[in-house]
Amino acid sequence: MGKIMLSCKEAAQFVSQELDQPLHKGDRFKMVLHLIMCRVCSCYRKQLNFLHGILGRVSSDFDDASVNEGAHLSQEAKTRIKDRINDSSPHH
Repeated sequence: MGKIMLSCKEAAQFVSQELDQPLHKGDRFKMVLHLIMCRVCSCYRKQLNFLHGILGRVSSDFDDASVNEGAHLSQEAKTRIKDRINDSSPHH
């Protein structure tokens, strides 16, 4: 049987991996044991889970067709942007 205690680096890898796929029971046990004893890694897991949740909601908002349907610029707006860029470029 391998070592029971994980380093913080190993625990962080499992915390990250856990977001993408379930861990094997032994790996999960080692990670949880480490998190019980290490406040820093426990906070890291909470922060990573928080960010993962927020990014999941944000990405689903962008996938929503109602958000994207108004995302196109009119030809007039495109022309104004091009004109502004050309007007602000240095003249030689």
